[in-house]
Amino acid sequence: MRKKDDDLVACAWHDTKRLGLLSTIDNNLTLEKNVRSRENDTGYRTVEKPVIAEQYNHFMGSVDTLDQLLGTYQYPHKSQKRYHTIYHRVREVALVNGFIVYGKANGINKLDPKQFRQAVID
Repeated sequence: MRKKDDDLVACAWHDTKRLGLLSTIDNNLTLEKNVRSRENDTGYRTVEKPVIAEQYNHFMGSVDTLDQLLGTYQYPHKSQKRYHTIYHRVREVALVNGFIVYGKANGINKLDPKQFRQAVID
């Protein structure tokens, strides 16, 4: 499903999970991709994949790294107040960004996130 409105493209793509995408850069073009399939004798089938989804998959490495670093020391409490959840998420992203900047500024390749967090607390 795709919708183009002036400069904004909205796209929903289902590969292994449903993915919703918004872009001001890409258009609503598609490209043909061969994907594995048990239904076909050759083991592959051709599907039309939106260019915006292909671009996302190509450049998503830094997003996965952020998710990995955020998942290491998550705030363990649930909150019914939405602003608490937003606050803790922003705080965690700030700590991860600080961790990365500190490591690059000081030339430290193997910095322990737990030690960094402890140093911030102290």
